[in-house]
Amino acid sequence: MSIATLLLAATLATAQAADKKTHSQVDARAEVAGDLVKFSFKVNVADGLHLNKDAPWSLKLQPAVDIEFKQNKLGRTELDEALPGFSVQTVTKPKAAKGTLPYTLTAFVCTDDKKLCYRDVLQGEVAWQRP
Repeated sequence: MSIATLLLAATLATAQAADKKTHSQVDARAEVAGDLVKFSFKVNVADGLHLNKDAPWSLKLQPAVDIEFKQNKLGRTELDEALPGFSVQTVTKPKAAKGTLPYTLTAFVCTDDKKLCYRDVLQGEVAWQRP
């Protein structure tokens, strides 16, 4: 293997590792809304970046059997651009008194000069408590 090939392979591996870094974070919250629980997933970006709201965003919820939503997967059309992020509410009063809601949110951010864009896959869970 030539030195040029080794250098190219090392450069590609470094670029792939750098792409694993996230450029945004989620501020996930749960609040009481009557007998229901409302969740918000707000995306914040680092300095020098902005959100690309035209990209195919998504939110996947993994609710336990004791909490129910109209849909467990939201896409670009459900994106709340003013938040920016997603808001979702239970459709019935949760059966359990409290729990956690695991989620995976896919967001897209670009540098302010629009030369680079990144797909961030953000996973976490938000604690909730029944009203």
